[in-house]
Amino acid sequence: GGDFVADLLEKIEMVAVKTSTDPEKLISSIAAAYVKQNVIQSDRASLRDPAQSLEREDDVSLRAEKKEEEEEEEELTAATAWGTLTAIVSVLIAVTVIFEHMKHSLEHSTPLELLPVVEHLFGELTVLGFIGLSVFVVTKAGVLSSVSEQLFNEKELLTEL
Repeated sequence: GGDFVADLLEKIEMVAVKTSTDPEKLISSIAAAYVKQNVIQSDRASLRDPAQSLEREDDVSLRAEKKEEEEEEEELTAATAWGTLTAIVSVLIAVTVIFEHMKHSLEHSTPLELLPVVEHLFGELTVLGFIGLSVFVVTKAGVLSSVSEQLFNEKELLTEL
């Protein structure tokens, strides 16, 4: 213990000589800084628990508010999803009915000689529609991305083509 204090005093005197400071003032400054640091640390320690409990209470209330907002968003999202789905299906049905009506009118207004051409035209449209639907489903299912990644080591290459 004594060696430590003697070494410390010796170092303080060396610093005092180098900085042209009175060794007693230097020791007083060091002691004051040490006391101040301990007071600050003890103040922080005594405040730590209440602060943490306040933070926990704030966290709990924030989590509750966030959960309520998420539930509202889910309700809104579910309502929006159903509304969107209903709108899309309604538009598809309307377009299909209009298309069938136009097809029927075209078939009745076409001369008998050109009726096979119109039938083949609609047959081709049916095949193209099936191909388009198939490509859409395969793309949305991620099949093209998987195949592209395995063949070319690039996930989006086939989907860009």
